[in-house]
Amino acid sequence: MDHRSGPGAKSDANDKLMPDTTFTPPPSSTQVPKSAPAAASGTGSISVARPASANIALWARMSLSATRCVSVTTAKQNNVSVYDQVTLEDGIFCSPSMVFTSVYNPCAQIERKDEYRHTLVKRGTTLGANSTIICGVTLGEYAFIGAGAVINKDVKPYALMVGVPTRQIGWMSKHGEQIPLPLSDSGEYTCPHSGQHYRLTDQHLECLHP
Repeated sequence: MDHRSGPGAKSDANDKLMPDTTFTPPPSSTQVPKSAPAAASGTGSISVARPASANIALWARMSLSATRCVSVTTAKQNNVSVYDQVTLEDGIFCSPSMVFTSVYNPCAQIERKDEYRHTLVKRGTTLGANSTIICGVTLGEYAFIGAGAVINKDVKPYALMVGVPTRQIGWMSKHGEQIPLPLSDSGEYTCPHSGQHYRLTDQHLECLHP
């Protein structure tokens, strides 16, 4: 998760992390040390991938609850939880209150922890505020999920997705701006900001100069 603050950023009263009293783990669970960075791997199958170059929630706290959810609380109180079987690669931007799920058909009276589905969010993806990612999908590199969108199927790399149910309406560059190419057919585009060149072939967009 990308966060605009850094270790050298000034803090104020609104930037204070939640007090210890907000989380009391059950005896059977294991709490991740508060000193651990948000990018550290959790317990069991929880995975938050972090290459050395990553900038994932620099000011954060992680804890493990009874439902085995890693709660990432940034200095700006982002309100995002990363559950079992969710893998975030490098450079993911999780906007406020976006949601991951872990079970496709949850029921309060039936335990389905053995039915968790793996969700993979590939590098550079942006997840808009209040968007929902239904478990079991893969979001391609640098995909851009609009605010409030509900993702229930795989997303192509660089795809711009909006709506409920979600639909693709365009393509996004690594610079975070829309690429003026059609959804299908073919074409090429050079980003005026980065100089990176993109090619569209058979409904698949690729960056030729990463």
